[in-house]
Amino acid sequence: MGVETHPHTNTMNINSQQYWDKNMARPEYGIRQQFFFDHSGRGERIAELGCGVSPFLNKALEKFSEAWGIDFSPKTCEVASKTFPEVKYLMGSALDTGFPNKYFDTVVSGELIEHLDEPLKLLKEMNRLAKRRLIISTSQMEYPEKEHIHEFTKAELLKLFKPYGKTKITEFESKWFPGRKYLFVVCQKSLKPKPNRKLKQK
Repeated sequence: MGVETHPHTNTMNINSQQYWDKNMARPEYGIRQQFFFDHSGRGERIAELGCGVSPFLNKALEKFSEAWGIDFSPKTCEVASKTFPEVKYLMGSALDTGFPNKYFDTVVSGELIEHLDEPLKLLKEMNRLAKRRLIISTSQMEYPEKEHIHEFTKAELLKLFKPYGKTKITEFESKWFPGRKYLFVVCQKSLKPKPNRKLKQK
């Protein structure tokens, strides 16, 4: 399945470990973190792929026994682990985390997919890891963003998530960045029905 690229996406990917070590985001709680919290459900474990220094996972411990953050930036993992010591952090690729299949109840990823050369690999890894639901956010902008390799329409996201379960997309306007919109995708995984068990007749 190919991914359509839009007119103001970039052909050169600058999103290296070194780049994000220098451009690490501040640990601010905002629309994305609240949306993830409201839609993540409850369970034993939750993971955020490309977590940065987001405070979401620390908040998620109100509803989950374990919270894991995976990020490829060494500095990010170091700062995040000191800032939120109750969260477990792993430095590594969001596309190949090494966790067992269905290890987490919910897997989220905030504004990572648009930075990737191969965004489908992120969805496949999230689907492999999650038992119940996948949640992502991605931004749409009316001006070029040097970090973005792809942008996605609602229709494209629905098509990408269709193999994994029932999908709903919500759109928000940014309060701080004029012209920026956020698309939030919640995909409830399709659970296989339990086989019918007929009562044995005496």
